[in-house]
Amino acid sequence: MIKDFLPNDQELAIKEVNCALYCSKIATIQFNNGNYAEALTYLENAARSVKELETLKNRKLEHDSWLIIKQGGKMYEQSKR
Repeated sequence: MIKDFLPNDQELAIKEVNCALYCSKIATIQFNNGNYAEALTYLENAARSVKELETLKNRKLEHDSWLIIKQGGKMYEQSKR
């Protein structure tokens, strides 16, 4: 999963993943306890994190596409850090 993001975005991506998972878990607990407004708030927060992950992933895809074009259509493997 971490390969879906640019190196400079990986720390933020990890935070967003953790936030989305945490909020989803708490939303489920709140929902099961009948606290629907609280559940909704946590679900909205989880959705924001997932949207940010999608933005970060798209940034990587755009970057990779640019690299392919720059290399004349030849994909190359970046060195692992």
